[in-house]
Amino acid sequence: MNGEAKDECVRKARGVVENDSRGKEARDRNVNISLDYIDMNDADSFEVIEDGGVIGTRREGREREAVILSGAIWVGKTRLIDNVVLGDMGKILR
Repeated sequence: MNGEAKDECVRKARGVVENDSRGKEARDRNVNISLDYIDMNDADSFEVIEDGGVIGTRREGREREAVILSGAIWVGKTRLIDNVVLGDMGKILR
């Protein structure tokens, strides 16, 4: 994550979800899994990080210590939403 472009990080995360949705377990259980959205947010403000932004770089005179990967997927008719802190969570929980 550190030093990578946001677009690349989101592309990797999207690939993981899409790969799992076509996985053996989903097929064996006949479960339809589809990605609704995935994005990255600033851990302090929760504002969406601009496309082309670089993760782990200085922002507004300070280091961006962590970001939040947020997303939603459909599992059948159920929509699951989650947020995951990426980076040093101790730096944002003061």
